[in-house]
Amino acid sequence: MTSSIKSSKVIVIGAGISGIKAAKTLHDNGIETLILEGRDRIGGRLNTITPENSLNQYDIGACWFHATTNNELFDLCISKGNIDYYFDDNSVKIIGEEGEITTNISPIIDEIRLFTKLPRDKDTNLKQIVKEYLDKNGKFLTPEQLRDSPRLFRVNDIMNGTSWEKASGKLGGGGYGEKKSC
Repeated sequence: MTSSIKSSKVIVIGAGISGIKAAKTLHDNGIETLILEGRDRIGGRLNTITPENSLNQYDIGACWFHATTNNELFDLCISKGNIDYYFDDNSVKIIGEEGEITTNISPIIDEIRLFTKLPRDKDTNLKQIVKEYLDKNGKFLTPEQLRDSPRLFRVNDIMNGTSWEKASGKLGGGGYGEKKSC
């Protein structure tokens, strides 16, 4: 680096992951850096909350890694054991506490999506709609399909930004594998 660049001072706007990474890279290269953040916390979309009177924590915002084959942050989190499960949309592989979902359940997910669009007297949550579908059609499914369909349908939690207990059943048509036309 030239001496004029090293004597530069840089202001980074935003203390999200990109702002922090940019400031660290600049600092590591000897450039004086100041980060300005408008919120009372750092992290940007990376935010974990614990609701009042709850034992659970929820990640709000950044919920998945992109480009996992070439993502240093993903590799770091895996090496530290900070990932309980992950969804790799490049290979369409879902891994959870019970291991990889290998059952062919795409047709069942498609049926559940159609089931969410049926007229109802009142709105209900996605979890309840999946339960209704499985209660009605479970006798036609294998034990693996019964076990894995709800697990895979929970990918809607990521797409909807909330748990399936809180998300409207009307949101069940999106998520895993759906193709939309413009």
